[in-house]
Parts: sequence; structure tokens; C-alpha cells
Amino acid sequence: MTHVLPADPHVGRVDLPTKVAVLGGAAAVVGLLVFLRFCGSVSAPQKPGKPAKRRDNSMEQARRETSANADAYLQGVAKDAGRAGIATPTTDELGKMFTFQRDDRRFTLMPDAAPVEVAGLRLAARSFRVEGSEKLLVLEVTNPSETPMAYVIDTEISGGDSSCYGRTILGHNGTVVAPGKTERRSECAFKRGMEIYVARVESAVLPPLAAFYVSRIQPQAMGARDRIASGHKPVLAGGVSPCGLALSASIRTGLSEGSVTWRDLVDFYARHSCDTYQFPVGYKAFTSDGERSLPDVGE
Repeated sequence: MTHVLPADPHVGRVDLPTKVAVLGGAAAVVGLLVFLRFCGSVSAPQKPGKPAKRRDNSMEQARRETSANADAYLQGVAKDAGRAGIATPTTDELGKMFTFQRDDRRFTLMPDAAPVEVAGLRLAARSFRVEGSEKLLVLEVTNPSETPMAYVIDTEISGGDSSCYGRTILGHNGTVVAPGKTERRSECAFKRGMEIYVARVESAVLPPLAAFYVSRIQPQAMGARDRIASGHKPVLAGGVSPCGLALSASIRTGLSEGSVTWRDLVDFYARHSCDTYQFPVGYKAFTSDGERSLPDVGE
């Protein structure tokens, strides 16, 4: 006789607390999946910001670099003054404003006529024969003052410039004339009846080191035309030579548009050695003493 055991009331049955726990867990999983599907991924907590001390360190580093640049600049000034055989200027002297003059009146210089005083300079046209060469029409630029003067003089030749490019070139300082001295610039091979038309004269009174610096700049690098700029061969102390600077496209454009001037270029190179620094677009001539710190090379 087979005995059938009574069913265990606990087998195959799940108690109520367990059911609740299982259903709650399932609901949480479903909720998480729905959130990720429609609301995107869970973002990681943001990293804490950089400590303020790092900014302080950056400012301190910038200050140190500026100071180092100033120290290097002053060391270079002292070295250049030694090469030129002149006293080293003080920081205040280096930052002084220069006296500039400009005259745009057009006038004529007749060969061997009396000189004309303009913008602090004395100008004259001369017929001048070079030994073993042709007779030349020469522009004489005299500095009657007791301080060096930078200068630029735009000229045209009666009858046009085209016949003047094959002339004999006279070596001279094409950017600075020393106190009490005369520079002679050959303008053209001389022909009877020829005249020099002067269209613009600019000058700047410079201290000794500034004059030494500007003498090293080729006239072309400050916007002078090739015929006018030819023959720049200054006699410089210590066997120093002019710098091989060229007129960049940006400076050329600035000169044509008026955003860069001869005055700006002279002012910069009178304060900065061309061995180390080149004119930065945006530089403007000082309009007051100590207007900016040096070196002033832009951003």
C-alpha cells in the first residue's frame, strides 16, 4: 500500500518579504535602464579647480622674465656704448623723447647756389667731380648744430630719375649727420640746367648712442627709395658694420598707409640695437619722457 506524504506547506512557496525585495530590485534596475536610455550617461564628479597659487606663480614668472629682459637690454646697451667709445646712458636718458622736425614744402635747389635752412639742416646742391670719374650733381647735407641728427630727404631730379641710376655712388652716412659735419649724396650724373627738387625733409636730434644705433640702419629699412638710399657707408667706431635689415612687407604697407612713419622707425632703432631687435608693427615714437619701459618690443 502506497503512502502519500502530505505536502510540505513551505516547499515551492516564497514568503512575502522576499517577494517585496525581489520586485523592488527589479524596479530599480528597470528605472536605471530607462534613465540611461533617455537621459544620457552618468557624469563623473568635476575635478577641483586649480589652486590660486598657480596663478600667482605665473604672474611671478612673467615678472621675472620682464626683469630678465630689461637686465639683458641694459647689459647690451653698456656693451654697445663701450664699442662706440661713448659713455653708457642711464635708464632715464634712454627713455627720453627725441626732438623731431618735418617740412613737406616743395622747393628747388639750384647747383652751386646758396644753401637752404630747413628742419634744422642746411641743404645745398653742388656740381662735384670725382677724381677719375664723371661730374656729379650732389646733395650736401650739413648739420650746423652741436648734436647728431638723423635725417631723411626725398628728392627728385629735373628731367626724371631714370638717367641717374648708373651714376658714381659716393660713400656717406645716409641716416645720420654728425654735429658740424656735411654728408654728400650723389643724386645724378651732372648735366647743364639740372636741378634738385626737394619734396620732404625730416630730422631728429639724437644723443650719441642713439646716433650710433641709427647709423647702423640701412636707409631702405626706414623707407627710403633705392636711388636715395644708395651709398650708405657710415664710419663707425670699433669696426662695427651696418645691419642687414630689410623692409618687411608689413612695414612697407604701414608706411604707404600712414600707420608707420619714419619717425616711428627712427625712434625704435635709436633705442634698440639692430643686432638683437627688429621693429615691431604697432610701435610708436615716444611723445613724453619715460613713456614706456625698455626694451619695447610689443607683445
